[in-house]
Amino acid sequence: ERGNAALVTRFLEANYHHFSKSGGIYLDMQAVSEASIGNGGRYHQFILLPWGLVYRVLKPSQLQTKDSVLYWHRRSQIMMERVVKVMTHVNPQIPYDRGSWEFVAASIFWDMHYQRALYLLGYA
Repeated sequence: ERGNAALVTRFLEANYHHFSKSGGIYLDMQAVSEASIGNGGRYHQFILLPWGLVYRVLKPSQLQTKDSVLYWHRRSQIMMERVVKVMTHVNPQIPYDRGSWEFVAASIFWDMHYQRALYLLGYA
């Protein structure tokens, strides 16, 4: 875990300034251990904001005011709602066979909800 955390953190440090203004940096939710994410999505010197099926990487300075926190939380909710709308082809409540693409899609769908709930609990 420590090796992966160091690798991800170095990657983010090296690339954040290149991509933060042109659309952002996004990480797969499986790229980091959820145990290493603190309250409010804190991951080392970054914030991992649930953004649909991925995390959007922010700096803590982007969430310093109540208005900025509300802005990013609304955007996160919109991204999740977009995924829910697209997932009409895969019913996440049906028990699909393990290893099938439907099973994987449903697992990612539920993980998206779980990660967003954990993130929001950090603000409760």
